[in-house]
Amino acid sequence: HYTTGETKLQREVVGKQKRTLVSHLYLINRALGCKASLRKTNNLNIVHYYLAVCLSWMAIYPLDETSWFDLNSWPTLLKPCQTLELRQSALETALC
Repeated sequence: HYTTGETKLQREVVGKQKRTLVSHLYLINRALGCKASLRKTNNLNIVHYYLAVCLSWMAIYPLDETSWFDLNSWPTLLKPCQTLELRQSALETALC
């Protein structure tokens, strides 16, 4: 990390990154909500898979601070993620 040793600067950088991510998530949520073909959870495509992976990373990292991330804030993003998690292949992988 390029701010090693400068904890105030680290906090500022991380805070800015979180605010930017939240802003982008609202935009993506709204855009998906406007595009009927992307709202259909029975018609998932590569966009849904890509977003699900990105959202998973936001939900678990950084390890010490994920309270800022609540997928319920973006319901249009939440639905396809729930659909993907309930697929048989995902359930089988989770058991490994």
